[in-house]
Amino acid sequence: MLPRKQMIFDYVVNSHVHPTAQDVFDAVRVEMPNISLATVYRNLNELADAGEIMRIAVPGRPDRFDQLFEPHDHLVCLACGCIVDIPLISHRAIAPKGCIISYCKLTAYGYCSWCAAKQGLVPDQPKGE
Repeated sequence: MLPRKQMIFDYVVNSHVHPTAQDVFDAVRVEMPNISLATVYRNLNELADAGEIMRIAVPGRPDRFDQLFEPHDHLVCLACGCIVDIPLISHRAIAPKGCIISYCKLTAYGYCSWCAAKQGLVPDQPKGE
């Protein structure tokens, strides 16, 4: 892996905040001041397309990225846009007749504990990521 791509990959897999491309750019630019945002986008897309990192689509907001080492799913908060890791909902999916499922990923949309509490849906909780 080229040094730029390796640095981008390392940042994503060691991040605990599901970074956007801008977050990655801001972080890697500290050590590679000549890197461009376009280079970060291109490398993130290549890594995601190759299955080395996960792209998480967030409606109305920039895509986020995550590591793939520990199988898990995600909840995207509809209020604040934060992403919360959740355990795998199911290891199996039922394939329609004649179809074969190679893999399955779930993105749930709802409210993080902080926003749910703020809206009176559950008791007060500390703000997560």
